Amino acid sequence: MTKKTLLRQLPLRVTAGAFLLSSGFGEVGADKDAAEQMQGFAAGTYPALGKLDPALFAKALAAGEIATGIALLIPFVPAAIAGIGLALVLDGSTGTEGRS
Repeated sequence: MTKKTLLRQLPLRVTAGAFLLSSGFGEVGADKDAAEQMQGFAAGTYPALGKLDPALFAKALAAGEIATGIALLIPFVPAAIAGIGLALVLDGSTGTEGRS
């Protein structure tokens, strides 16, 4: 990645990465009610998620958001790889919010 490309992508990567890190760390300590609510929203859109334990679902969701946020903030992770992770996280959350 050239310096020019990195400088052009940096503001967007930092903004999205910081948001996902904040969201992920906020979900790490989710209590039972919050975990059940998150799983309920997701299960309404993706019924297979209703079979998971709510605490496990919340931890997996938090881990995915944290991993994607870190990938966006590390400059040597290619934009395509970070973009795929971002697209997956956003696709899941957009589908959940759109149908709730």
